[in-house]
Amino acid sequence: MVTAEAKTQFDRALALDPEDVMARFYLGMAADQDGRRAQAEAIWRDLLAKAPPGAPWIELVRSALDRGPASAPPVVAGPRDPSPAEIAAASKLAPDQQNQMIAGMVSRLAARLKADGSDAEGWVKLVRSYRVMGDDVKAQAAMADARRALANDPDKLRQLAEGTDTAPSTAAPPPPAASAPPPGVPGPSAADIAVASKLAPDQQNQMIVGMVARLADRLKQDGGDVEGWLRLLRAYVVLGDRNKAQAAAADARRALAVDPDKLRRIDELAKELGLQG
Repeated sequence: MVTAEAKTQFDRALALDPEDVMARFYLGMAADQDGRRAQAEAIWRDLLAKAPPGAPWIELVRSALDRGPASAPPVVAGPRDPSPAEIAAASKLAPDQQNQMIAGMVSRLAARLKADGSDAEGWVKLVRSYRVMGDDVKAQAAMADARRALANDPDKLRQLAEGTDTAPSTAAPPPPAASAPPPGVPGPSAADIAVASKLAPDQQNQMIVGMVARLADRLKQDGGDVEGWLRLLRAYVVLGDRNKAQAAAADARRALAVDPDKLRRIDELAKELGLQG
């Protein structure tokens, strides 16, 4: 669901580049939401007509056309979670296009929880998404909002605590610290994992395994990429595979043995993630 703020950003993107695929696609979605289905379909059909052979976003556009008109205005129906077709398409896009799509997906989830804060599983997904994207401040703020929304339901508070690896609490926590995100904030590859964390377990595996494997393979070829190693460590931890995370930390230390500054960043993140020893 395209919010008014998102639409403004896509309008700006289109002003800078009239052929921006993601901006045009989501402006089509905005038109559909406003009841202008014919305009939306015209935008999407024009995208398909101009699509280069094999463009990874073709199926995403076709999915929007096949889905039919939006059933209700966003205020009434609320944002929907991404469809499997959208997730599959997102995994094939360039990093900057992934970021545009992923930011919209996480925003949709946040907007839905703002309208209905009773969904404990949704709060878990949102907190995990912000963490993987490296935005600890938003993750802490989302946790505070979740605890307030679920304060009268001990079972959901426990589900929130278990899903986010935090101590349960029935009271709202103090405001999040206004500190900058730690070094080694994950980039687009880890953001992919954030999107996947909103799916069912079987769908998560389909999306995540390939992405993390690609990142790990690339680091075997280019072990000097410290940002890549930091993303890989975070991804394995989010997936719950601490053994692979520890093994990746060891591989990173070997690959970066001649660079003390990069080694320090690996050691700091490993300590933060509890991968020492």
